[in-house]
Amino acid sequence: MHRQSKLISVALVFVMWFGMALKCGSDNGGGSSTSGKGSSPSSSRSSSNGFEDGHKLKGRYSNSDQGIRSFTFDTDGTFQRGGAVSGTTRSGEYSAGSSDPGTYRLSGKTLSVEYEDGRTENLSIDIPTDPSDADYTQESPTRLRINNVFYTHVTSY
Repeated sequence: MHRQSKLISVALVFVMWFGMALKCGSDNGGGSSTSGKGSSPSSSRSSSNGFEDGHKLKGRYSNSDQGIRSFTFDTDGTFQRGGAVSGTTRSGEYSAGSSDPGTYRLSGKTLSVEYEDGRTENLSIDIPTDPSDADYTQESPTRLRINNVFYTHVTSY
């Protein structure tokens, strides 16, 4: 009985932490999948410079180390940031999720986002690869590192 109470407490703390992490942008994670490539009218950039000012991304990027977290970018400058977690406790199953839409802008290695509710964040962003192989002209790179969290491209639309 005591062990089950402890597990429920740990699960509730995790759910509360996860919700706060989504709101604060303090994510951890990784993932795996496949990707497609696109292009942008900008020239090839080294990882020391990052994305051209105003570059657009396309596709859904996800990680799943601690729940599922994702960014979905569109070339019109809109994005959705989402997250979900689920599990089982003694009293049944639980799940929680959120979705925050807004607009984004890339400049160098900064992803500036503005949510529909008016909140803004400046997040670090790069393509995690050998600096000589980083192609910042792609519309849908295979992987992105956003605020030191690895996201894998899972779909284009």
